[in-house]
Amino acid sequence: WDPLYQPLINGSTVYRITLVTASTWSYLVAQDTDGNDPYYGVRQSANIWVNPGPAIKLQALLPGENPKPNTTIGKEGTPDVQFAGSVFPVTVKITDILWNLSPTAGANIKLLTPYDNYDTEPEQSTVNGEVVIDKTIITASQERTDTINPYWENFKYHIIIASDTGGLYYSNTTTTFTVKSSTITQLHIILPGESYVPGKPPYNGTGGKDGTPLVQTAGVNFTGGSFLRGTTTIYFNVKVLSVDNWYNLGYSGSLVSITTQ
Repeated sequence: WDPLYQPLINGSTVYRITLVTASTWSYLVAQDTDGNDPYYGVRQSANIWVNPGPAIKLQALLPGENPKPNTTIGKEGTPDVQFAGSVFPVTVKITDILWNLSPTAGANIKLLTPYDNYDTEPEQSTVNGEVVIDKTIITASQERTDTINPYWENFKYHIIIASDTGGLYYSNTTTTFTVKSSTITQLHIILPGESYVPGKPPYNGTGGKDGTPLVQTAGVNFTGGSFLRGTTTIYFNVKVLSVDNWYNLGYSGSLVSITTQ
C-alpha cells in the first residue's frame, strides 16, 4: 500500500500511514517527484517492526497454496489433486483481519469434511499461531461417467472446514479441491435392495453399500434394482463396479463373469 503524492506546504507535509504486512521490518521512502529544480533527492526512514492486528479468524491452506496477507482471500496458488486414502497436510493459521499470522494466539483446531464422514482426526493445538494436521479423505469426488445426458452425479469437489473448538476465532473453509479414486483393486457387487455408498466402511469387501438384498424367486430374473442417473431412474438386475480399497468407482475395461454359489 502506497500513499498518494502530496505537496510540501511551508516546507512540510503530513501523511497518515497504515502498514498492512505484519511480522516483518518495513521502512518508508520519501522522494522529490515534481521534476522541478532544485531536486531534493530520496530519503529512507529507519526500519519499523510491524505487529499483526488482533487475532480474529482462521486460515486453512492446502498443498499447492501459500499465504499472501493483505489480499482478498489471503493466499495464492491452486490446491493439488489428492487421492482417496492418502495422507496430505492441511496448514491452519490464526490470523488478523488482513490474514497476517498471529504467532501469540492459540487455539485447538478441528477439521471437518462435509462430503467425507469416514475418516476423522482428533483436534490439535496450534504452536506459535499455527498447526499442520495430517488429513485423509476416503470418499473420492463423484465424477461424471457419461458424456451425454442423463449423467451420473454431477462432479463433486471436496472442502475442509477448520474451526476453533473454543469458539474464539472465525472458522475458515478451504478452496474446493478434487480427490480422485485410488488404484483399482477389486470388484464391488450391488444387488437389488442395496445402494452404492463409496467410502463407507468396513473395508473388508462388505462395506461400500447400504440396504438389504431383496428376496428373489427361483427361475425368475432378478428384479427390484434401481438407481438415479441424473433425474432418471435406471433399473438393473445386478450391478458390478470396479473400485479401489475404499469402494470408490474406477474405470476399467475388464470383462466380468458372475456365477452362483
